[in-house]
Amino acid sequence: SILRGDDISANITSGLGYYFGSMIFDEEFNYDFPSQEYKYNLQSTTEPRIGKIGYHIGAGIEKRLFSRIALVVDVIYRMVIFNELKGDTKWREKVTEKGSSGETSGEQINQTLWYGTYQWQGNTYSRAVFDEEKPEWLKDARPFKLGLDGLVLRGSIKLSF
Repeated sequence: SILRGDDISANITSGLGYYFGSMIFDEEFNYDFPSQEYKYNLQSTTEPRIGKIGYHIGAGIEKRLFSRIALVVDVIYRMVIFNELKGDTKWREKVTEKGSSGETSGEQINQTLWYGTYQWQGNTYSRAVFDEEKPEWLKDARPFKLGLDGLVLRGSIKLSF
């Protein structure tokens, strides 16, 4: 504690933590060319799991409400960036052409999430895709980074035993 009164105290904190989580990326593409009697459908799901050590620094105030109960308010700045997201992709593809259709499915292990831009019909678009290797069709493709840096305002009740 840096400040202490009868019922209130202030503190400064710093440390590190392990941040982990998972996400689900669902994608679906549909192409329909009636003049050629051709339909295409692709569905894929990728579930990356992420984990990284991050740092935090902050300050807080503790207000004692009763002899063993206190209200605590902290402001903490967290610094953590996930540099590479990897996951397994499951996909299903269905093609219908001139009345007959076929379906295939599969799984690709340990895919990296890539981010870049591509051009189509004179326009530039941003895109993130999972692939084993750097996609050549994405201009300036690079591994996707996810930053969780930011301020956290935390309020809690402290019980002392």
